[in-house]
Amino acid sequence: MTLVAFFVRLLARILEWVGSLFTRLSIVLSSIFPVLFSPAQLTRLTQRHYLLNYSEAFVTQGLDMLDAYLEPHELDLMDRHDVHTGRMLVMGAGYGREAVALARRGLTVVGADTNYAALRLAIRMAESAKVSARFQQADFLALPYAPASFNYALLSSTMYSAIPGRSRRQAWLKDLGRLLKPKGLLFLSFYSRPPHHQTSRFGAFHARLRILLAKLPGANRDYQMGDKCSNDHFAHFFQSERELREELDGAGAVLRELNWSHGFAVISYTPQEF
Repeated sequence: MTLVAFFVRLLARILEWVGSLFTRLSIVLSSIFPVLFSPAQLTRLTQRHYLLNYSEAFVTQGLDMLDAYLEPHELDLMDRHDVHTGRMLVMGAGYGREAVALARRGLTVVGADTNYAALRLAIRMAESAKVSARFQQADFLALPYAPASFNYALLSSTMYSAIPGRSRRQAWLKDLGRLLKPKGLLFLSFYSRPPHHQTSRFGAFHARLRILLAKLPGANRDYQMGDKCSNDHFAHFFQSERELREELDGAGAVLRELNWSHGFAVISYTPQEF
């Protein structure tokens, strides 16, 4: 039995090593998606990711497993900017966590999301809470609302980072400005690179691989350092505050507040943007 136990243990170690090798290979291959795929293809991958996550099975879990709330830093943000009344657009509303919580504060909320299954939960949650929130199936990249419709807009869950390409993010920012009333505010979440971030040897290897592939014919010319793809979800990790500030400034957005550690910014627009 001792010999059998030895070989069983050896086989387990070999399979563990092979599994680790395939996991690393999968990470490398996923990491080059943003280099090889166009912004439109990356957007479709991300939409498919959410479609699978907010499935009919998700809806059947019911309201008992979900809650409407604001994170402590979100609550502090709304209090400091005196956000209690007016019309708020919540983009990427999902099942309604932020939208219903904001409606409880006294805001009239419109939630937009592409996933109908998630919106069904949001509608049920709003009805249960008896708040002024309605939801519409709409893509936040192509919003169907009239100019100057909202006092505030919120793009949470770091969805700003899910827009592939700096030029596309800037075009989205410019277009969103028309939906806000004068002095309106946009609350924007994003992914930031942690301070004092240290790249492992493995991470440095596939960073160099991405840079090399980006030079090939047919590569994604909008690729940036910080572009990543995991489980078919694209995300851009801003490498520094300067990168984010320059991007917002180039879109005609006025940065009112920036919290790098929590990954959110408060933005307004210059008068000529309306």
